[in-house]
Amino acid sequence: MELGLPATVQSAPGLATTLGPEAFTALIEETLQACPDAMIVGVLDCGDQAGTAIGALRRGVKRISVTLDALVENKVSDIARQLDAVVVPTSDTALDLLGVADMDRVIRQHMTDGNRP
Repeated sequence: MELGLPATVQSAPGLATTLGPEAFTALIEETLQACPDAMIVGVLDCGDQAGTAIGALRRGVKRISVTLDALVENKVSDIARQLDAVVVPTSDTALDLLGVADMDRVIRQHMTDGNRP
């Protein structure tokens, strides 16, 4: 990428239940094909749906985020490890680009302000 910085694409909260893991994975793969030098990692948010999270992991999603109680999150994290995947915390520095007209400027400013994964 132009700035040479890695970027994490965090899905919208609970997107796994509406978009599905296959579509999210395809979106990330298409982005990487269009920008082969990009350093992009996708994180699919599964919200409070443990079954959806496990389904996403079994379908090959390597990074998910969840909003579960600690006991259930630990069980999902264990399943993730067995599938060579991880459960990551939701980023508090995520940049929502919905409705942003000048994405290049907003992304550049966000990344140079130290908001990196």
